[in-house]
Amino acid sequence: MMRGNNRDPLGWGMLALAVLAAAGCAGQKAHLAVRPPLQSDVDLCALRALELGDRSPMGRVRMHLLVREDGSVYAAYVHNAGGVDDRSLQRCLADRATTWVLAPAPVEYERAYELSFVPGGSELGDWLQYWNGEGAMGQGRGIVILSDGTRSLAPLPIEQPVARDTLMIADFATTAEQGTALVAVGRAAEALPLLRGAAQDRPDDPVALVGLTRAIVETRGDLAEARKSAQRLLELAPDSEIGHEALLRVCLAARESECSVREWKAAVGAPDAGARSRILFDLQGPTQQAARRLQAQRMDHDGR
Repeated sequence: MMRGNNRDPLGWGMLALAVLAAAGCAGQKAHLAVRPPLQSDVDLCALRALELGDRSPMGRVRMHLLVREDGSVYAAYVHNAGGVDDRSLQRCLADRATTWVLAPAPVEYERAYELSFVPGGSELGDWLQYWNGEGAMGQGRGIVILSDGTRSLAPLPIEQPVARDTLMIADFATTAEQGTALVAVGRAAEALPLLRGAAQDRPDDPVALVGLTRAIVETRGDLAEARKSAQRLLELAPDSEIGHEALLRVCLAARESECSVREWKAAVGAPDAGARSRILFDLQGPTQQAARRLQAQRMDHDGR
């Protein structure tokens, strides 16, 4: 049964999405990098691109960083190429990102980071960073603008082939983190045995449990197994977002509308929801559909 007397789950859902967006932005602005993206990281990748013949990459590269609670980036991939189609450049950027250390958070999280490649000669402020394509006097001089780490970035759709091809996982990543990274880029079938093994070895590891739940759901596996993992997470951390997020995925897959709305509300209301707002964003559309179904069911019941 739903808690309370809310008769408008869709209207509530829209409000919750606005609250989540605000929480996500606040969380992003609070982050201060310990080992931030450095100009030398970008210079290295840009010079390699030049050596391979890409003299003037132009566009925006949106990366997603998978981050431990302590801020270590354990995996990274290009989420949206934004017109920069050089795979070697994309992979280099993702690889360098695994050396970064961002701010710690209450839970493991995913962070968007964007680089803009533009031709030289533009009017630029002092806060912009530069790399020289062929030296200061040569042709092909370009500029790369590093993202402002204090601002939240508007979500963009994932480009699945690019994400799959550019995933870089740090050497220090655990088995559970490796599986989580694979799931993030749409390779859930590959991730499933890794996550099952990680959950067996460390049954109280939240990263393994939330990753396993998501992998089972995305491969259309046994929802009873997925529900068991999600419920274990809720037992381990009842006030955390991750358990409610995991159960939300199960409820959505099972088309359990009331459960979906309930767990969405619990997830976005959790004190650590802001850190995982990037991940929750992908679930808002299916949750809105579940809210509409629930509203239709209630209207049909009231009309009888």
